[in-house]
Amino acid sequence: KLKSWQYNPILASSGFEALSMITNKGPFDMVLTDMQMPEMDGVQLATLIRKKRPKVPIILLSSLGDSSYSRYPELFSAVLTKPIKHRQLYKIMLRQFQTPATPTVNHVNKGTMSADFAKLHPARILVAEDNLINQRVIARLLMKLGFSPDLVENGLEVLSKVEKETYDIVLMDVQMPEMDGLEATQKIRQQMPERPVIIAMTANAMEGDRQKCIDAGMDDYLSKPIRVNQLKEKLAQWAPALEGS
Repeated sequence: KLKSWQYNPILASSGFEALSMITNKGPFDMVLTDMQMPEMDGVQLATLIRKKRPKVPIILLSSLGDSSYSRYPELFSAVLTKPIKHRQLYKIMLRQFQTPATPTVNHVNKGTMSADFAKLHPARILVAEDNLINQRVIARLLMKLGFSPDLVENGLEVLSKVEKETYDIVLMDVQMPEMDGLEATQKIRQQMPERPVIIAMTANAMEGDRQKCIDAGMDDYLSKPIRVNQLKEKLAQWAPALEGS
């Protein structure tokens, strides 16, 4: 078990300092790196680490809405969206130690729609979307990926569903009648602090709107209109860490 293992974490304040430590003090069993750092960002650091230590697991800590890392699927074993939850980090680290250097994000072919995706990333999904056209589009995308999502139209229906059934991921529209996604998320978190993973869906892309989602208890963010590649990236990011919960 991960809890019984002994750790000796080494801290670095920059990518250059981390690279120096890896070169002079290694080997390290795992690297956790922020995406946004001065002088050298997480992608640049991971690229240089891979040249020296090609098999070491690298976990990226990324800000909400920053998907620039997705252009480099070979660099990271996993990606976590800040603020980091302890349980989520624990599961990701455990997975990397059990199966080192196995990517948990973006290792599927982005250009294909295959029902095998759900086999690789199993999750029970609830879609909360009041616009019926959007609801059908999202449901169709999920079904082509091999999922069988449940559908609701407002926050009250979300609460009713999660009380009766267990979901791994909720794709939550922010603006819905009767009860919006933010209020529904707050109520869910009062009852179930850890699960399900809640991913906001909203057309608003301002940083303040993203922060409202995080403050309400949401885990991640999808911009509308929903794009296939973006949806697959988020599902690949969040579904694997739920296995064994």
